Amino acid sequence: MSSQLDTLAGLADVFLVRDLDADAISAVGVSPMVTLVSTTLSLISSITSRFALEMLSMPPVIIELGMALSASYFPDRVRARRMLRIGIPSAMQGLFRNGSGMVFLKLIALPAAPVTAVAAYSIGNQMERIIRRTSLAFGTAATTLVGQNLGAQDQQAAVQSGWTATLVGALSMALLGLPLAWYAPEIMGFFTVEPAIIRVGVIYIYAISLAEPFQCLAIGAGGALRGAGDTKPALYYTIISQWLVRLPAGYALAFWLHWDISGLWVSLFAFSVLQALLTIRKFNDVPWQNREF
Repeated sequence: MSSQLDTLAGLADVFLVRDLDADAISAVGVSPMVTLVSTTLSLISSITSRFALEMLSMPPVIIELGMALSASYFPDRVRARRMLRIGIPSAMQGLFRNGSGMVFLKLIALPAAPVTAVAAYSIGNQMERIIRRTSLAFGTAATTLVGQNLGAQDQQAAVQSGWTATLVGALSMALLGLPLAWYAPEIMGFFTVEPAIIRVGVIYIYAISLAEPFQCLAIGAGGALRGAGDTKPALYYTIISQWLVRLPAGYALAFWLHWDISGLWVSLFAFSVLQALLTIRKFNDVPWQNREF
């Protein structure tokens, strides 16, 4: 090892010309450009030689550990199937949820004043996205705590963690919705001065403030179920509440009963309550605590 280090040190001394100053180089008739190039090459050579010295002086245990970690990248079939059973329903839930949102946006563009409705929705939806981050955070907390406690074979702690994250999240969203509803006219007025857009947007923000605690219940309980590896119920309840309730009910209220855009805001609240009730009911069942995945 010492002979290898001496060899590399000798090579570094051969290539290192950084000790020559500009006057010495100019004395032998070398141009400034050549000086710059030679200095750059010497710097690269110095870094390379130092890296090689560090690698050769590295303990063999670390090198062997690195080789062991990179021994195989072939996935385990059993583990891959378990991952797919958990991941595919969650992916499908996202597709159905986002697809429902696209169709809902199309319905918003159909009332008597579509420009006003879409403008109000665009502003109010940003408020909805902001407070939805809090609901998603509590859902993530429920997933983490339930999964951790089930892994530790503590089912009682898993149930308590799931309920705590879900209920605290819903209470937080209810408290957060109060100032949102109170300042709804000011929020809309900050983005537009059109009275019609403000009027429609304020009603939308009221609906968001009422619906978000129920959305948080569904997200929190669904997150707890995901922590137990049970991702199918959230998919089923998304399809039922959003595709079979929100869209048909919104269309019927808006156009058959002539509630116009207000009917769509009512359907937003209705589907949130239904999704929360279905998910909480499933979370209250015992079988998910003993689920094998």
